[in-house]
Formats: sequence, C-alpha cells, structure tokens
Amino acid sequence: MNSESERIITPEESSDPSTERLKQDIEHTREDLSETVAALEERLSPSQLRAAIREEVHEVEQKVRTVLGEQMSDAKAFTAWLDSQASVAKNRKIGTQGYCMGGPLIMKTAATLPNRIGAAASFHGGGLVTANPDSPHLLAPKIKAHMYIGIAASDDATQPDAKDKLKEAFAAAKVPAEVELYVGTQHGWCMKDMPKQANGMPIYNQVDAEKAWGKLLALYKAALA
Repeated sequence: MNSESERIITPEESSDPSTERLKQDIEHTREDLSETVAALEERLSPSQLRAAIREEVHEVEQKVRTVLGEQMSDAKAFTAWLDSQASVAKNRKIGTQGYCMGGPLIMKTAATLPNRIGAAASFHGGGLVTANPDSPHLLAPKIKAHMYIGIAASDDATQPDAKDKLKEAFAAAKVPAEVELYVGTQHGWCMKDMPKQANGMPIYNQVDAEKAWGKLLALYKAALA
C-alpha cells in the first residue's frame, strides 16, 4: 500500500465472507462427526467402532480438501482484486496469517502465489503435516515467503514429529522459517471466544496470544517493509 493508507487489518476488523464460510463448514463437519460417533457407540463393538470412525474421518478429510481447493480459488481472486486497486503497491509483497484450519490455507496460498506472498504465519494450525501426498508441508519448495509456524503444546503432544518435519521441509527448500512450540498451550490459545476445557480451565491464553501477535508483527515488519 502507499504510505498514506498503509495499515494492518486486525482480526476484529476483518469481515471476510470466505473465512466465515470456512469456519461454518468446519463447525458443521465437527458437529456431524460428533453426532455420528455418539450414534455408533450405542450399537457397535469397539473394533467396529474404530473401523467406522476411520471411514468417517476419511470423509471429513475429503470435505476439508474440497473446502481448501475452493479457498485457493478465492485467494487468487482476492489477490487479483487487491492488485487492481490504485492504493495497492504491486511491487510490495502481501502477508497472510491463519489459525486452526487457516494454517494449511496460508501454506497453500504462499505456494500458489509465491511471487505475491512475502510472509505467512500459522498459529495452532491443524493438518500442516499429514501422510497424504498433498500434505501442506510438502509445498515448501514452491514457497518464497518468510514463514512463521506457532504450534500448540496440545497439538504437539498428539503429533510430536510434525514440528521436525516442518523444519526439515523448510530447511531443504531454503525457506526462511521459524517453527516455535508454545509450551503449555492448548489448541486455539489465540482465540478469546474459545470454550473452556473439560477441567474448566480456559483455552485462551492472553500472554501467549500477545506473544503470537508480536511474532506476527515482527514477521511482517521484517518481510514486508
């Protein structure tokens, strides 16, 4: 942007309908999965239940892939629209950040638009490393942006090798990146409206949320200035 109009849009100011649609799709999928599992538990043996859950998870993964594909079309369209605005300096790079399922989105966006995306950050991102051939971390060779990946401790506990695979992928592709574990945090720690944990403790962590915001601003200042 030009200096007289340059500013950072905060999450509270954003009203991106694409992001809202993604949130709704994920929430509906989560509700459907919970209802399906509850119903299956009432009538299946443990082994049958495990097989049924695997099938349901596979269907959920397919839905998420469909949503992510749609989001990449949106990312291209949004970037083209921005570049058509007189107030946008096309010789400067774009920054993007994502939370939860927004994590894969920022990596896919950076890989899809490498000449426009100069910085990308993920906070408690889900599905950044999978066993599938389209895993986001495998896109590192296509990325030119500076990357920051903030990982929740609870996510690390269930997939402890993900952070190492991300670091290895970025290093092999010579992508400037920082992958940081937020010790003691739960998935969703950046969001004030997250529900409480089963033990009554909040998921939102103000100290680490502010640290994450500081990391984002530092990333943008270094990569986009």
